[in-house]
Amino acid sequence: MTSSSIRPGRGTAAGSASPSSPAPEGPEDGTATAGPRRRPSAWKYLLVFLAPIVAVIVAVSWVAYDHDTVAVAAVHPGAADAARCSALHKALPSTLLGQDSRRTSPSSDTTAAWGKPPVVLRCGVGTPAVLDPKSATYDPTAQAEDINGVCWVDEKAADGATRFTTVKQRTYVEVTVPSAYSQGNSPLPALTSAIEHADPADPSRSLDCA
Repeated sequence: MTSSSIRPGRGTAAGSASPSSPAPEGPEDGTATAGPRRRPSAWKYLLVFLAPIVAVIVAVSWVAYDHDTVAVAAVHPGAADAARCSALHKALPSTLLGQDSRRTSPSSDTTAAWGKPPVVLRCGVGTPAVLDPKSATYDPTAQAEDINGVCWVDEKAADGATRFTTVKQRTYVEVTVPSAYSQGNSPLPALTSAIEHADPADPSRSLDCA
């Protein structure tokens, strides 16, 4: 008997295995299918909305801070003078001539300021030029003025301001008053109590004080 043979079907290789199970659905290039897209959280929207507002607030605050700050050259006195200046700084009034105190830059216990234009105080400065024989503006006839028990000498600055300096205290205190205040009340009487409290007059200083 002649055995019959099974011919492979068209499109099927001889001896091939049975057809495999269907391939999983997905992109034809074989890459994995991405999961569902996540929607941005509410926090992201809130941050995007608030960021410009915060930036504006910070900018405005910085401008306000900068405008309320007075640049004053810091003084670097010795330890004894620094201690008296620190005591004076704590005793200074919060207002002067009806104007509020202002921050000074750099911040220091040796400086203070009030108002616009600012009345500026510096503690621990050197001998006033008018009393210094080595100074070009030395005046051997200079006299001090007694204001509420504190003696001051005055000098005119190049910008028209008047610079007052205590002369009886152990530590020199300098107060610069802009010309804008020349027709009004003097700020010195309001400072005398704090100065006398922090640094009582030194009896060894014999400068005339009328």
